Amino acid sequence: MNRYKTTKPSAVSREISKFPWSAACCIGLLALLAHAPGFLNGFIAAYDDDMYVLQNSAVQGGLSVRGLVYAFTETCAGNWHPLTMLSHMADTTFFGLWAPGHHAVSILFHACNSVLLLLLLYAMTGPDGRSAAVACLFAVHPIHVESVAHVSQRKDVLCGFFFLLCLLAYVGYARTNSGRQYAQVILFTILAVLSKPVAVTLPFVLLLLDYWTLGRLGNRAEWKRACVEKLPIFAIVAVLSVVTYLVQRASGAVQSTDFFPMSLRFSNASLAYPAYIGKTLWAVGLSPFYAMPFTIAIWKTVLAVVFLFVVSVAAIAGRRGYPWFIIGWLWFLGTLFPMIGIVQVGSQSLADRYAYITFIGLYIVLVWGASEVLVRFIPGLRIAAAAIVVLCLMPLTMMQTAYWRDADTLWNRALELDPANHKAHGNLSMLRVAEGDYEAALAHQLETVKTFPGSSYYDNLGVTYFRLGRIPEAIATFQRALQTGPSNVSASFHLGVAYCAGNQPDEAERTFDTIGGKTAGFYMSTAEVFLGYGYADRAMKRLKEGKRMDPAHPGLAQAFERARTSKANPVN
Repeated sequence: MNRYKTTKPSAVSREISKFPWSAACCIGLLALLAHAPGFLNGFIAAYDDDMYVLQNSAVQGGLSVRGLVYAFTETCAGNWHPLTMLSHMADTTFFGLWAPGHHAVSILFHACNSVLLLLLLYAMTGPDGRSAAVACLFAVHPIHVESVAHVSQRKDVLCGFFFLLCLLAYVGYARTNSGRQYAQVILFTILAVLSKPVAVTLPFVLLLLDYWTLGRLGNRAEWKRACVEKLPIFAIVAVLSVVTYLVQRASGAVQSTDFFPMSLRFSNASLAYPAYIGKTLWAVGLSPFYAMPFTIAIWKTVLAVVFLFVVSVAAIAGRRGYPWFIIGWLWFLGTLFPMIGIVQVGSQSLADRYAYITFIGLYIVLVWGASEVLVRFIPGLRIAAAAIVVLCLMPLTMMQTAYWRDADTLWNRALELDPANHKAHGNLSMLRVAEGDYEAALAHQLETVKTFPGSSYYDNLGVTYFRLGRIPEAIATFQRALQTGPSNVSASFHLGVAYCAGNQPDEAERTFDTIGGKTAGFYMSTAEVFLGYGYADRAMKRLKEGKRMDPAHPGLAQAFERARTSKANPVN
């Protein structure tokens, strides 16, 4: 089962002392050079960087007790990853809103992760050029640009850092049975999951290491022992994964089966696996967003399932002679599964950022497989082949990193690749709105709802119509938003405002009254709307309701005074 010699505990320190530090330095340098254009990039304001940094007062406050409480008790962009938020706070403590500083931290994390991967593979397989080749692929492959170049994806490189440290600690524990190293495994597991929930796959990966190259699963007793010792790790990731799912569902990030039915999700997941493999082999045309299709031909799903089945059978059949095949393949399948879309978060079909840890498995299969072929036929070309691959990937990674310079560059690139990309149109419309160019924003929003008729997109379109003074179209668009998403509170509120602007106060009141979870602040806000359009009596009525709920609500007394002194004629 195990083609590799298991290192004895007494030999571990000797092997580490012989670690090729010169190779490690070269790989770290390659990672830094490949992602060097990122030092010139700014924030992507229309794509999460505003929520994570630019408009997040807790993060901008830097490391503090308030920030610590926020990190563990609040969510950001529908996610709960406290350690990631603390890392952003550390960035603002040292760099403020100086973007190059934030990017430098992510790039350095990626360089460290590349070296850690080399150290892990070296500890697992001993001195082997294949370990260096896998680490080089990880360091310079363009698929990892989003994880490194996008400040909001700090969670990827941070999680990867603790993920690899956990695996490295586990290799030491498996060979020494040290309680101290087992404690490190537990600690790094917790830190990885607190960085990004995708680390819930760690126990699964640890079992893969037990098989290759640790050789700890030779009989039933060893299987039982390996599973029992991982029960605390399974418990940790189970609890944190449930917390993450509940948080994402409560935030509305988890899509319902009404919008993306389970059959479509299964088809997309089946196609996504081969698509990721394709991106490993042909890393061009990478986009920040790949839209989820609304229909997938059944023959495509069948072909994808057959492909996955055939490769899986081949990996199982060759497990004794080529254990790296089944381990790399299962690493790829398993670590990608939480992000494959069965539980659909967002409207993407796949994402480059999901490849950060996942592709290590594919790199192992590719490098070890290519090495087997070259050894048999043209053994002298192994180093040259690796060098050629790295030299080809480096400029692609640098070019891809440059596309993340700013939001305009990024989303216009996405439109070059797919003119119907609704996410690109939506984010470009937000940029145009921020600039006050509502006509340009309208053009993008109309394209958005053509391909993705989501409630929030209709809501944004209605707001633009409203700002352009096209009230009837705004009303019709807000109504469409509520037909698509009846629980869209923003669309309900905006519709009420539009009715007021269109001299339909009765309709405005009926619309406001459909909104659930009313508070004193809600009644005061709607009162301000009525007052702004001259309906003082209706404003007073709503202010009284707000006072009944919370007599001491801030600003309520001033609102009453404005309503009393208003000279507008009330409309009944």
